[in-house]
Formats: sequence, C-alpha cells, structure tokens
Amino acid sequence: MQIPKFAITDENKDFLIIIGKKEIQDVSPVFAEMLKSGMKEEIENKMIIVDFDFEIVEAAINIFYGEKVLKEFSLEDALSLYRFGDKYLCSYIMGLVEGTLIKHISPTNVVQLIKFSSPVSLNIKGLYQRCIDSLIIYFKNSTPVFGSESLDEKFLGKIFSLIYVMNLIIAK
Repeated sequence: MQIPKFAITDENKDFLIIIGKKEIQDVSPVFAEMLKSGMKEEIENKMIIVDFDFEIVEAAINIFYGEKVLKEFSLEDALSLYRFGDKYLCSYIMGLVEGTLIKHISPTNVVQLIKFSSPVSLNIKGLYQRCIDSLIIYFKNSTPVFGSESLDEKFLGKIFSLIYVMNLIIAK
C-alpha cells in the first residue's frame, strides 16, 4: 500500500518537501481542514507556504516526524518556528520552542523575548513569566540587560515595584 503524499513548496518553487498526508493532518488542525475541505490544497495535493523560509518549514516537518530537539537555531529562527506553529496551530512545535527559549533566557535576549511573548504580542504565558522573573533577578543583581531602555516605562515601574516589595519582604 502506498502512503498518500503531500507536497509543500514556496511561491517561487525554491523548495519542495514531500510529507505523508496523515502526518500533516495529525499535527495541525489548520492543515487537516485544508486537506478535507475541497480546497485547492486538497485537490492539488500541494500547499504553498510563502511566509516562512525553507529552514523553518524543514524544521517543522522534522518535528512532525519526531525530532525533539531544535538544532543550532538562532534566536530569530526559533521565534520564526514558533510563529509557524502559532499560524498553523501546531501546539507541539509551540511547546517545544517555548521550552527551548525558556532554557536560553539571558541578559542579552530577555527584552526581545518579553516583547515576543507579551500579552499584546503572542501571549506566551509561560515564557513571558519566566522572562519577568529573569529580568527581576538581573535588575536585583545589577546585571546589564541589553535593550532594557526600550521597555515601556509603565512596565519597568511594575518591575521595580515588585523588586521593592520583594526587598521589603526579605528585610522582615
């Protein structure tokens, strides 16, 4: 028995990835709907993805097939992979990327991650809270934080209020 295949390509046909239909339907309700709704993707057995680079699509496909580790991704690529997961409702990808980002929070990327995960952006609650916790520690320890000057004044006021309250509790 031959497994039904499905092709993923970009607008310019710069890349072509073949994946089993069942795998792609199992990982994304968005893909599943596209493939059973009589849409062009179902009829042609092909999907064109224009808003993500080949490396991101390839990484997502590898994750669909069981890869559990993000290879040496740059921060930008990891954020793009999360956006891919968010767009196509691939919760496994979103969880994997969020967990990886949490492990790699540092003074050099915490501000970028706060902005990426904030309630007004993608609302990634776990990552956002871990970034807030890390930022508080960095400020308490006088650790320089790259880009902290770009944070909203109200937001910084809340952070410094939290630090003040924490210091009062510790002092008692």
